[in-house]
Amino acid sequence: MQRDGFKCQFCNSATKQLTDHHLVYMPHTKVWKYDNELMITLCNDCHKEIHELNKVIAIIAKNVIKQKIDLVELSEFLETFTFFNK
Repeated sequence: MQRDGFKCQFCNSATKQLTDHHLVYMPHTKVWKYDNELMITLCNDCHKEIHELNKVIAIIAKNVIKQKIDLVELSEFLETFTFFNK
């Protein structure tokens, strides 16, 4: 958090409650043993949104692989999600 100036790295809030977000998870490694480069500071709102977005990305990736969706089809598919159209 100190490295990130005690601000959310997505919305730049310095007043909301902050948390560390792990960019990757490593098996058999305690979360406090991670290098700082593997974490970013987020407010709780953005942290929740990132985790929800990760679920959507996983669903998209699964559909792209299983259904062999090309980039045009993927673009049309993504347009159905409102957060991509903000």
